Amino acid sequence: MDAREERRDRSRSNSSASSGRPGAYDSPPRSHVNSEDEAENYRDDGEYDSDGDTEVEDNGEPDGNIVNRWAVFNAMPVRRQEDSSGSSDADDSDDDDVEDSDGGSSDGDSNDGESSDDESRDGESSDGDSRSDGSSREDSDGPDPRINRSASQERLNDKLMIRHLREEIRKTKRRLDSAYLDLEESEYYYRREKEAKLDLERRVRSLEKEKQEYELDFSSMNCELTMAEADNKFLTHENEMLSDLAQQYFHSKEQQIKYKDRAKRQLRKRKKECKDLETEISQIANADEYRRTIEYERNRADGYQNLMQHIHLMYQNDEQLRREQDPSPLRSCEICLQKYMAVGRAVPRILVKCGHTLCHKCVESLRPQEPEGVMSPNDTGLTPRKRKPPAFFDPSSKNVKKPTLNEVELLKQKYENAEMLKQKYENKNKVMREKMKKFT
Repeated sequence: MDAREERRDRSRSNSSASSGRPGAYDSPPRSHVNSEDEAENYRDDGEYDSDGDTEVEDNGEPDGNIVNRWAVFNAMPVRRQEDSSGSSDADDSDDDDVEDSDGGSSDGDSNDGESSDDESRDGESSDGDSRSDGSSREDSDGPDPRINRSASQERLNDKLMIRHLREEIRKTKRRLDSAYLDLEESEYYYRREKEAKLDLERRVRSLEKEKQEYELDFSSMNCELTMAEADNKFLTHENEMLSDLAQQYFHSKEQQIKYKDRAKRQLRKRKKECKDLETEISQIANADEYRRTIEYERNRADGYQNLMQHIHLMYQNDEQLRREQDPSPLRSCEICLQKYMAVGRAVPRILVKCGHTLCHKCVESLRPQEPEGVMSPNDTGLTPRKRKPPAFFDPSSKNVKKPTLNEVELLKQKYENAEMLKQKYENKNKVMREKMKKFT
């Protein structure tokens, strides 16, 4: 151990002499706290406590603390290791001290910071040399408090430096992991977009093929349409020609039918005229027979006329005789014996229930006796009061013997027929006389 410390002292003295400035470990104590977060992480006993869950804000710019720490780390002098075994022992001891001061750092974090440990081993080896040199100097020259303070401060600074570097490495690794995730996500979306693009291209190609097929179909349909239009024009022309021919045919047929109907009408008319002439000739040939029939029908009509006049005179005479005779008992009231009249209080009223006839005056006198109607004095028949009195009835017409309605109608028809026959035969006689005059 003494030989190792002597070698470290010699190397430190040589480096300080060659650089022309005091040794690196002779520098005044420095405060390595560069931010409020690091000051809060210091414990009461002077050890640094890191927060492994600290969120790293990645804004694309280097952290100021990282820059300061790397500047301090680069400013430290690098010493050659004269004794590999001694430096390795010191490094092992320093690493153990750092691991103890981490206070629960995970194996994953220590593995993540292997690169930073490799970079800081040179500084740790130099720290071991300085400690060995300091111990040898203390043994030889006696205790030096300034050197001890500076060595402890340097060790503390080295530990803090390693801690900060590890934290920065973890933060950068987190950033790298997030970047890898973003890269994988972007690659996934890129693959998806590429597949979608390929599908779209295939779809476009299929649509282009369909478009070409549709265009071919459209061109063929256009050809068929043009051919159909040409056929349609030809057929319309033929149809017009045929329609003209058909119209001419139907027109000629209608004319023929009209001529035929006209000829038929004329033929019927001529036939009728021939028949009329034949009948006239036969009538002229049988003129005497026609005269006898005309005289017979005339006498018959005169007989019917005389009969109707006789019946009318007989009816008038019967009426006159009836009026001249005494009035019948039905022409006067049965109670007061007053003659019936068409107006006034002597108007006849017939009791519907019994059939007796009374004057209006007697009916009014009998009405207050029975509130429900009129009581007949002959047979005590009650006639309801609400019934209206019948119209005037002439009782004298019952005794007149006159023909029935059917007989009168038959006589009228016979008289009318006789008059019509008479007129007809007179017209025929006139026509025959005129024709006879023409023939004579």
